[in-house]
Amino acid sequence: FTLQSMLSSNPLEQLTPELNCRIFSYLSAKECGPCFEVSRNWHQFLTQKAPWGSLTLPISSHRVCSSEHLTKLTVHFSRISSSNQDQVEFALSRAPNLESVVLLIKNASRSQIRSIQPILMRLSKERWCPSLRQLIIRGGPCNLTDDGVLNLTQGCSKLSHFEFHPTSLVTNHSLVAMATNWPELRSLTMLNCLGLNLGDGSAVGIFKLLEQCRELRRLRLAIGHGIKPTFFTRLGKCAAQLTHLRMELIEGDQGFDSWGELDGLDGLSGCSNLSSLALVDCGYPGPNAFASLAAHLTGLRHLLLKYGQTEPPSASACINDQLLLAVAEHCPLLETLRLA
Repeated sequence: FTLQSMLSSNPLEQLTPELNCRIFSYLSAKECGPCFEVSRNWHQFLTQKAPWGSLTLPISSHRVCSSEHLTKLTVHFSRISSSNQDQVEFALSRAPNLESVVLLIKNASRSQIRSIQPILMRLSKERWCPSLRQLIIRGGPCNLTDDGVLNLTQGCSKLSHFEFHPTSLVTNHSLVAMATNWPELRSLTMLNCLGLNLGDGSAVGIFKLLEQCRELRRLRLAIGHGIKPTFFTRLGKCAAQLTHLRMELIEGDQGFDSWGELDGLDGLSGCSNLSSLALVDCGYPGPNAFASLAAHLTGLRHLLLKYGQTEPPSASACINDQLLLAVAEHCPLLETLRLA
């Protein structure tokens, strides 16, 4: 090729589609924005065969690539305006192989957060992303209801990782829907679950989830209702598959009145595969409760116990001594230990 011939011809026609994709793959979607404006051929190529596997919205260009190559989409809603809000729906509707969607709503306005609802509705009801396996909504409440979660579980049946920040509108009914429709669920994070009650007789959803989602490995729940000691006893019987467990009480709830040595914390002994355990503001374990539990958690690598205010602070020194002795004796793989 001569320089003159190269300048007067369309470079996309001189190379194979595979090589063109390889060249454009070194640029981000934002950097390729001006390329949409070069010619009709360039715009058509980038729209139909865009090589990016990951895309973050919004981008400066008013056009968004759509491609079978796109597998991860991240949206910063605090930066979304009315002029580029349609980028999100456009990208979702044109990416059949999308596997991960991350919606970041920290510092977003109420109107920006409200714009999530139609996106989730269309994502579930129109089945835009049949291959979706990870959905993360992070940064604040997203106003999902039980009906919204139900629609999501039905429309995104292959989901294996789900994280969101619900409100009091989400109850145990949502957990039942997840258990029924997400058999491949491997990781669940629900923060600020003020409507979720894990007290005696009210934890049907979480137990059904653990019994039916046998691939579930990571569970994090931050709830606003007290947990009874018998909850952990039953949890230990149906959650042997868990490797990471984090339970938190929020809004200053009282949690346990106390953790009994036999019917409280040591009920988790059935979760022998745990490598990470965090209990935040749930109360104090009985003097020998953790010693009994530690004997069954020999693979534990990370431990966080933040006691809360259910016992006088003077009791903590004795309890910490018991914990340290139990950890030293039974948990040789422990890497991090935090007591607060």
